[in-house]
Amino acid sequence: MQDETIANEQDQQEESPRAVLVLPEDDERARLIERLQVLGERADEWAQSHVFEGYRRGKAKNTMRRRRTDLASFRAYLKEGNIELVAPLESDEGQWQWAFISPGLVAAYREWLINKEYAMNTISARLSSVHVYAEKAFLANIISHEQYLAIKAVHGPAGKEAERIDDMRREQGKQTRVGDKRATLVNLTYEQLQQLFAVPDTSVPQGWRDLLMLHLLWGLGPRPGEVTTLTLADLDLAEGTIRVLRHKTHQHREEDYQYLLIPADAMSVVRHYLEQRTDRRPEAPLLVRTTNRGELVERVRELDGQTPFWSTRNLSRRVHDLGRQVKDADGQPLNLCAYLARHDWTATVMADPTNTLPEILDAGGWSGNSGVWRRYRGRRQVANKNITLNRKLMRRE
Repeated sequence: MQDETIANEQDQQEESPRAVLVLPEDDERARLIERLQVLGERADEWAQSHVFEGYRRGKAKNTMRRRRTDLASFRAYLKEGNIELVAPLESDEGQWQWAFISPGLVAAYREWLINKEYAMNTISARLSSVHVYAEKAFLANIISHEQYLAIKAVHGPAGKEAERIDDMRREQGKQTRVGDKRATLVNLTYEQLQQLFAVPDTSVPQGWRDLLMLHLLWGLGPRPGEVTTLTLADLDLAEGTIRVLRHKTHQHREEDYQYLLIPADAMSVVRHYLEQRTDRRPEAPLLVRTTNRGELVERVRELDGQTPFWSTRNLSRRVHDLGRQVKDADGQPLNLCAYLARHDWTATVMADPTNTLPEILDAGGWSGNSGVWRRYRGRRQVANKNITLNRKLMRRE
């Protein structure tokens, strides 16, 4: 018995130091958990208050311009119902108003767009912008998850529904789109393209810029945004190439640049245009704005001597203005835009059987899994051309 008592006392003495060591660890863990909870709550509050700002910071200017236009339409719809917002819904000052945007309001907005005779694609795009900001409102803890899902469930007409709505509009003598945007894309004939190249007035610097712009668009088929971001450093006159960054499919890394051969008939245009330039720094934009007198806008004093880049919207507007001076087969002015040049280039190279599909996708700046080419080649190819049907090889039960 005495031995057992001594043994128990020894066990207690051995356990006692361990107990003293464990308790502080538990206290420290509790304090750490408390600090993490406080910090997490503050971080959540900060993240929720910066959701809209973070979204704006991560998007391109053209994307944000489209979002603002779409939500301005939603704001106009609310105004017709005598609802005047205190600030734009996409702004930090007006984001709290999303708490009062119900799914029913969005569904009624959809019908409003249909009644206003907007195109089906436009309706879908504008509702998509509403979905995007409803998601941000949910992440900012302004609306509930159920409210966000209900708003997101309101989609634009598509498929058979869109066809029926457009058929009904035609029967009622209504339009199927607002504005004079082309319903279908067209290809320019060789004669029309030469007439277009003859439109710019090369007696002023603006003419050389316009002519170079047309040669780049119709000769290389780039996206408009890829043209407006070109700099003088992207030109290599010795090699006759131009370096293009494919914004849509790549990041801004050196290995993501493509080098394209400048069309032979455009090389002289490049040289004449460069003779008009005063700002020849490598980082200066290749295509620049012009004044009403046709002079190039370079080294602007208000911009610390920098030369401003040309916007894709103004570039497309300039293409449209030049195209109005060329007639179609019916004697009507051509209705062109900058992106039509990419369509024209793609259709032309697709029609040439010597061009392989991988080469076309690479030259056009498409990713390997892009399905865009099917719009031009897929319907014309015989799908089962190389298929062999041998019923004798089939096993019959």
